[in-house]
Amino acid sequence: MATRALIRVIPRQEGLAYDEAHNHVEKAFFNIYRHWDGYPAGLGVDIAKVCNNIKDKNVSEFAIDFVSLMEDTNKIELLAISNVDMDQEYIYTIFPKNDTSEVFISIYDVWQDKVVFVGQPDKLIEEHDADPQLLNLQLLAGRSTE
Repeated sequence: MATRALIRVIPRQEGLAYDEAHNHVEKAFFNIYRHWDGYPAGLGVDIAKVCNNIKDKNVSEFAIDFVSLMEDTNKIELLAISNVDMDQEYIYTIFPKNDTSEVFISIYDVWQDKVVFVGQPDKLIEEHDADPQLLNLQLLAGRSTE
């Protein structure tokens, strides 16, 4: 079963709350669509690890490197920036500072209509990077890992 997700990079800016960014696609550099494994313990952890590997870049360079690294490790599709509805379950918004010294990630659960995570990449990894064998057993048993 697919867990669809959208990923966006929005530069940090005054007046844009992390938990409201999913409503501001017009501020994003791009939309990335991911058809499979879009849940926080899958795609969320992948995003956090990619963010941790991009250092000393401006926001534009961060966005370019992010797309390149995601393309290398995952099946992704770039979409036009719009209010895309791919029947996605999650919207991930990544907020790099201009010098990328600090990055925040927000995860909005579309079906629950609420933000389920806001924080830095290491916090997301700490909360959701489960043992892969345990994760597979939980998924097979139909239990949520969140």
